[in-house]
Amino acid sequence: AMRLNRGLAEQGEALSGLSEMQIAEKLEGEARLARARLDNMFAEASRQVRALAQRSDVMKAIASENDVTIRELFAPAAKVAELDLLLAVDTEGHIVGASTTIDLLGVQDAFRASDLGASITDIVRENDRIKRRIFQVSRRLGPVVGQALGFADADRIGHLIVDPVFDDFGDVAGALIGLRVLAPVEATLEAFSSLARAGVTVLSSRGPVSSGGGTPLRVAGPDAPNGKLLHSIDGASIARCVDYLGDLQVCAHTNSAEVKASQEQMFRIGAEQTRSLMIWFLVLAAGSLVALVSALLISVRHATRGLPQLSQAATAVA
Repeated sequence: AMRLNRGLAEQGEALSGLSEMQIAEKLEGEARLARARLDNMFAEASRQVRALAQRSDVMKAIASENDVTIRELFAPAAKVAELDLLLAVDTEGHIVGASTTIDLLGVQDAFRASDLGASITDIVRENDRIKRRIFQVSRRLGPVVGQALGFADADRIGHLIVDPVFDDFGDVAGALIGLRVLAPVEATLEAFSSLARAGVTVLSSRGPVSSGGGTPLRVAGPDAPNGKLLHSIDGASIARCVDYLGDLQVCAHTNSAEVKASQEQMFRIGAEQTRSLMIWFLVLAAGSLVALVSALLISVRHATRGLPQLSQAATAVA
């Protein structure tokens, strides 16, 4: 019985490990799908900016270099296109308007202090309608650019698109800059979480950047061995992560009770098997014992069957 219990416990551990590996593979697949969902969201933002850059009223507004006119046109356009910000750039690479009221000079200086300034200037110079060149990048905004654009969190992730605007003669009239930023609670991730039935969190080295589907995942470190689950700091969640944009990772997570329930189910199956086998063992042992005692009684009776005659003969001889 002890050997049986030990063997079934080892089997239960092996089966629970297999179940944990299956959950890890499932979560990793969902993390990859969530990452693809973010890529599609940014690709849609690029498509919206390109469509806006080809509108004649946008071209005329940028050519006017009137920040009030630009804001009145860009504000509803950004809302419809689900963009956080639209900026107008003149032919010299200077920012002349935006969809919201911000410090245009401050944004200009912030772009020049980063590598974005050169990329914007390159788009408005030496561009051609036939061989149209655009610039787009998904990255951390950083403290300088983020604060200039009105985002205090330096870890905010944004997709920046710079698309040239051409006049009726095919000459560059400026450029349109679109920005799509990941919100702390992103609607796209919320929609995906409801379908996948798992939470999604975009993690940086300093903690959660964006999330969907409940409480953001918080871990000591976003790396886990192959096939193993990543456990949250409070132990309430398990997750798997995939790389995204440098040191960022997209993690899919679920309640750790799912693994515990699986392990308990495996141990319960093992215990039921042990109990069933022990019952059969006891039944067979009892049957064997009854058979042994019956055989012993029959043998003793058979062996002592002639004792009365032997006693009478001994008496007669005496």
